[in-house]
Amino acid sequence: MKAFRFRPARVLDWREVERARAASRWQAAQAALARIRLELSSIDEALARGADGGITGAALANWAAWQVTLRRHRVAAVQRVATAEAALRLEQGVLLEASRRVKLLEQLRETAWGRWQRD
Repeated sequence: MKAFRFRPARVLDWREVERARAASRWQAAQAALARIRLELSSIDEALARGADGGITGAALANWAAWQVTLRRHRVAAVQRVATAEAALRLEQGVLLEASRRVKLLEQLRETAWGRWQRD
């Protein structure tokens, strides 16, 4: 019985698709991290800005509650940044591994082509 084999070119095609998908997931993770960092930056700016001019008694009464809410949102945003950074590192590892697999197959193809030409 003949052994089951894939053509190396077909495997290379599959690996390139795998690398493209990994790159897409990495870009999505990078965009998510950028959005969360932007949100964190806007919260920090709002906290630094403090109460705007023209403070009335009602605004001053609500200002402390507003700051507590912003700080709570900031803590949550910092946690989401850490989670997004971990996800980005994971996706980067997957992308690097997929790229290594493609590069290995390309090198094998070049080696086989060189042998064929010599023969």
